[in-house]
Amino acid sequence: MLIYQPFAHRNALSMVWKSAAFAIVCATSAAFAQDVTLKISHFFPPTSNAHLNILLPWTQRIEVESKGRIKFQVYPSMQLGGTPS
Repeated sequence: MLIYQPFAHRNALSMVWKSAAFAIVCATSAAFAQDVTLKISHFFPPTSNAHLNILLPWTQRIEVESKGRIKFQVYPSMQLGGTPS
């Protein structure tokens, strides 16, 4: 006899997400052992609210939480070229 369980799919989806996250962590664990410097280029001026209050605090938080393994070079005002899309 089949009993309808309206939230049973949530448990199955939760298992899928947990399995995917575990696979990603296992696959990338070697990459986390290395120091990485990421370049971020954006079109905001260096005095803009987005640059000062969103991007810089975000990059600083990641640097602190990664214990210095992940560093950022931020290039405002399209310094690396390109056009905003």
